Amino acid sequence: MDPQIATYDMLSKLCCICLENLQVNRRFNRWPCPSRHEFHFDCMLNILRVGNKCPLFRHPLEPANSPGIETIQLTILHC
Repeated sequence: MDPQIATYDMLSKLCCICLENLQVNRRFNRWPCPSRHEFHFDCMLNILRVGNKCPLFRHPLEPANSPGIETIQLTILHC
């Protein structure tokens, strides 16, 4: 579940975790639950530090879908 980069057509979409708009050229992702909730990548990392479930529907995130250690390390280094 590697991050994607938001585009201009996504400006009206909200992060399901912090409820702020997605921003152009910023990382976002979709939770692998049936509703495919969208969120800022950093918000997702904060949720994963607490648990492995969708914060809205409690759908578990399978370990195979978790971001790779390289992705997490790069994110932490760039904070």
